[in-house]
Amino acid sequence: MRSMDKLSAFTKNSFQNTMKPLIIWDLDETLVHSVKGHCTDYDFFLETPNFTISTKLRPHVSFVLKELYTYYDFAVWTASGEHYANHIVSHLFNEYDLCFVKTSKDCTIRFDPYNNEYYKIKTLKKIKKRFDLTQVLIVDDVPQTAERNYGNLITISPFTGDLGDNALIDLMKKLIQIKDCPNFRKLRKPSWQRN
Repeated sequence: MRSMDKLSAFTKNSFQNTMKPLIIWDLDETLVHSVKGHCTDYDFFLETPNFTISTKLRPHVSFVLKELYTYYDFAVWTASGEHYANHIVSHLFNEYDLCFVKTSKDCTIRFDPYNNEYYKIKTLKKIKKRFDLTQVLIVDDVPQTAERNYGNLITISPFTGDLGDNALIDLMKKLIQIKDCPNFRKLRKPSWQRN
């Protein structure tokens, strides 16, 4: 994984001119589906002292990542914990240099007074010194996590284990179509955000 320390040698302008557009991937229900307990038909497992987490890959995820990496750089930002995130990233992205991996500790906590609950959002201002936000997309199944950056958001239907799911293939085709767009934030995405 490419570290941000390595990248800090670049100035902002030279960094942005040498990078491809960036996709920030969510993990849970976007690229994988995980449950507590050992499920034999799942793809890999995380053993903890108290329980096992079984993880199923979303159909076509390996193919889609390989195809899109030609046109985009990748990063991961999940609302999950660091240990779990690193486990999933090691399985999904071991062939790719990631620009960063952010976890729940990097999210901003917000309060929803209507539902009387806290939730986490991914605030892109935390990365704007290193990345041109007009060239950043967030792919997530929960639109609320990008409430401060809806122009960067592409929502995808939640993956809950359906092996007939083709949402990533549909998404890949659209992302390849827009790869040369000078400003992703200005794109009208409502007609293709929910697969």
